[in-house]
Order: sequence, then structure tokens, then C-alpha cells
Amino acid sequence: TGKAAVATWGAMLGPDDPLAAKVRCPGCLRAKFGTDATRNVGHGSATAAAALSELKFFFPKTLVDPLPDSEEAHAYVAKEIVPTLTDALVELCNVKPNNPVGWLAHWLMANNPNKPKVPPE
Repeated sequence: TGKAAVATWGAMLGPDDPLAAKVRCPGCLRAKFGTDATRNVGHGSATAAAALSELKFFFPKTLVDPLPDSEEAHAYVAKEIVPTLTDALVELCNVKPNNPVGWLAHWLMANNPNKPKVPPE
């Protein structure tokens, strides 16, 4: 948490390549769930500055500069995340797919209210 969040998340993810992760740290997320360098479970920013830049790109409505205090963070989560996640989980319970994690990931990507707007080249 806090100042160590980037390093902690990076350690939980493990090496970018899941094959290397299986050898170097078999308990990390990429070793357990990654399939190749493209489908390697998740993204971890290299630095706090890179994380801030990436957050602004992928989540343009997110308050990241300056970082919100605890009350602001809870209010943001309640307003911006909980409604979408609740809809997703209700639909997941209704559909009961064979692969619930994959289904949820696809649903969230398709229904993301914060899709980044990429400017034309």
C-alpha cells in the first residue's frame, strides 16, 4: 500500500513472461495464471510516475492528481465502480457461465463506462 504499492503489485505479478515466472517465482500470479507474454494476467507499471500516466490514460475520469484522501476514494468507488461491478455480478449470477472469471472479464471490458478515448493519429 501507499509508497510501496507499485513494487508490491509487481512482486505479486512476477516476471512479464509466465514461463520465466514459473521458474523464478512459481507462486506469483503470472506463473499460476499466465499463458504467454501477451496473455500474462495483468499489467504492472514500472514506476509510480508511469502508473500515474497510465491511470490518466485508461481511466480518464479517475481522480489521480492529487491522490484523493480516504473519504474521497470511498466516495469515488461507491459512485464510479460499485454500480458497474454490481451489474456485472448480478448478470454473472443470472447467466451462470462455465468460465465465470473469463465471462466477467469480457463483460467488464464490453460494459466499461471509462473506455479510454484514443485521439486519431
